[in-house]
Amino acid sequence: MTVQAAGIGDSVRRKEDLRLVTGKGSFSDDLSLPGETHAVVVRSPHAHARIRSIDKRRALAMPGVVAVLTGQDLLADGLKPLPHKPLALHPAEPQLVNREGFRGFDAPHYPLALDKTRHVGEALAVVIAQTVDVAKDGAERVDVDYEVLPAVTATAAAARPDAPRLWDEAPSNVCLDVDLGAADATAAAFARAAHVVKLDTWVQRVTGVPMEPRAAVCEYDAATRRYTLHAGSGGAVRLKHDLAAVLDVPAKNVRVLMDDVGGNFGTRGMIYPEFALVAWAARRVGRPVKWTCERNEAFVSDYQGRDLAVTAELALDADGDFLAMRGSNLSNVGSHPTNYGPLKKGIEIMSSIYRVPAAHFRARAVVSNTTPTRPYRSAGRPEVMFVMERLIDLAAREFGFDRVDLRRRNLLTEAELPYTNPIGMVYDSGNYPEVMDKALRLGDWPGFPARRAEARRRGKRRGIGIANYVDTATGVPRERAEVTVHPEGRVDVVIGIVSQGQGHETSFAQLVTEWLGVPVERVRIIAGDTDIVKVGGGAHSGRGMRMGSVVIWNSAREIIAKGTRIAARLLESDPSTLRFESGRFRVDGTDRSESLFEVAAAATRLSDLPDDLRGPLAAFSDETFNDASFPYGCHVCEVEIDPELGTVEIVRYSAVDDVGRAVNPMIVHGQVHGGIAQGVGQALMEQCYYDARTGQPLTGSFMDYSMPRADSFPFFATEISEVPCATHPLGMRPAGEGGTTPALGVVINAVVDALADYGVRHVEMPATPERIWRAIHEATTAARSARTDQ
Repeated sequence: MTVQAAGIGDSVRRKEDLRLVTGKGSFSDDLSLPGETHAVVVRSPHAHARIRSIDKRRALAMPGVVAVLTGQDLLADGLKPLPHKPLALHPAEPQLVNREGFRGFDAPHYPLALDKTRHVGEALAVVIAQTVDVAKDGAERVDVDYEVLPAVTATAAAARPDAPRLWDEAPSNVCLDVDLGAADATAAAFARAAHVVKLDTWVQRVTGVPMEPRAAVCEYDAATRRYTLHAGSGGAVRLKHDLAAVLDVPAKNVRVLMDDVGGNFGTRGMIYPEFALVAWAARRVGRPVKWTCERNEAFVSDYQGRDLAVTAELALDADGDFLAMRGSNLSNVGSHPTNYGPLKKGIEIMSSIYRVPAAHFRARAVVSNTTPTRPYRSAGRPEVMFVMERLIDLAAREFGFDRVDLRRRNLLTEAELPYTNPIGMVYDSGNYPEVMDKALRLGDWPGFPARRAEARRRGKRRGIGIANYVDTATGVPRERAEVTVHPEGRVDVVIGIVSQGQGHETSFAQLVTEWLGVPVERVRIIAGDTDIVKVGGGAHSGRGMRMGSVVIWNSAREIIAKGTRIAARLLESDPSTLRFESGRFRVDGTDRSESLFEVAAAATRLSDLPDDLRGPLAAFSDETFNDASFPYGCHVCEVEIDPELGTVEIVRYSAVDDVGRAVNPMIVHGQVHGGIAQGVGQALMEQCYYDARTGQPLTGSFMDYSMPRADSFPFFATEISEVPCATHPLGMRPAGEGGTTPALGVVINAVVDALADYGVRHVEMPATPERIWRAIHEATTAARSARTDQ
């Protein structure tokens, strides 16, 4: 085995990859328990219906069916709703306080629907059987009597006063109505503006489609009254506490285990109904219960993302200086409000990294007869960066400014930081103009006119786009690490941040290599067992490396401090004469030293050490992080469009992203590449379509839900910027979401630029060939009509 003694800043190959690419990973569905039964969920075929009755007699009569459980059984057993906490607060972010006189509501989300079903695919009952096939047959024999009700799925339509109401106890479908910013100052700025540009847009709904569909298997020990759930999620500790809340049992009665997790992107960030159902069913039937989601189920039951209707205006003076922004953001949260984070996180950085003195936005959330939404990669930020970057391009085109010069004129400079934006977020540090200039050079902006002319000779229309961005990283504030040095030559790191593909086994190990001098192969990361992991917020909102690095660093420093005292005893020297480097404690001016592992052995062997040194050489750090972090960057995209067909090809894509300090540059580049792919997918092809009349989802498989493939992209040109983060003790910023954040805006800016000669002002997402073809022909027809009128 090749030993990689590499620390921070080295592109160490991911040590988990060999296991994963050779089929040796361990995912939720890979586990089977002795005597297990299988669950199949009965799901609603209607978007909105009252449940008159559920008759399970025919299903129970089938050989092999063990149980059929409904919402009434769930209530009888005392189960509680899923604990979503949609208004969860972070100290660095503004509070969402409803307008005076508005009565918001928090709709209870039970694992099984009780009185009504509010979206196609909502769980109504669960069938437990000896095999999956028998459970499927049993599910078809559960008879549900429905009273079908009118449905509403479109975001703006759901907010209208006359829209079909999902929740009878609520006055409307609007469940949150908040004002953020300074209304008077914004109105005054608009009153004196020389130019005002406006955009009405809808950032469409998408779904995460992680490579591994969800799966769960649970066993219940009647003697100890303890549940053990095996399920992939965004974090084991949160799932443990959420499951205990639904089951209404003490948290100590729940253990969650997860090994490899095949993707998240936010869709796995909170508890699902099925996780609670298998735990409850395991207790009811006295045997382990397993459930595996099929892909068609995932399209109607996975938490979805985006779905934001925006009206926004940007005010400028005659020279092009930004004066203010205003508008309204309306978030479609689906049938049950699970998380207002995307709405809040978007509006709080609506002004991006530009100098905007005043802003005022109305933030509303609305329920609809669709699958619930929750944070999806870079929650809320790609939507608002798209809006801001489109507004700037529109202003440049309509009022005669150069696109790049207009951005450069209004970008915050390094000297202005820290800077409080008009919603109150404090940007700590960065060099925004430098990153934009790097991206322009990387994308060869000056050489574009020649490339455009060459494309035109081939009958293509070539366009180039630019988009700056800032991302807000907050997340659950508390994180903990426990680091133990074992005499046999291994270091264990227990931490509450579960990897879903980010490469933590390698990058966290690199931190230990950097600070304790231990090869990465000798570091073991333990994150997915709540009997071992006491605290942890999981991986979301860019918190993994940002928080994990600090608690590992603190623990490493304490281990070095303890080890120095033990080594001084072994080397018969004063601790002040020792230094720790390359994994050894050395006496200054001599060749005498002891290795870290030799010191760890002495800690367990020597009985006369002080109490605080005796036993395993270990330390822990438990920290609460109250500061937000602000990754930023700039992307440049070039597209070619065939005007006869409307087809789009991305021919160049360049990105510069600032991560403060890159632990593993190769992994960072990989994260950026993946983020770009997800953003481009939304910009050009992905959308969850619903029938407006019936509420039926029309994208229920990969036959209908379009996804980008490897041949959808050129090779990306990416660079990393490293301006240390001023609010992080190690200077680190997150890297996992930056690729997605500007991608929507930069791609559409490039598409519209390619179509500028036709007079196309804007193209909505996804910019499909049909939509582009229609935009060309509508603009051409309008121009022809205008000439005729003259």
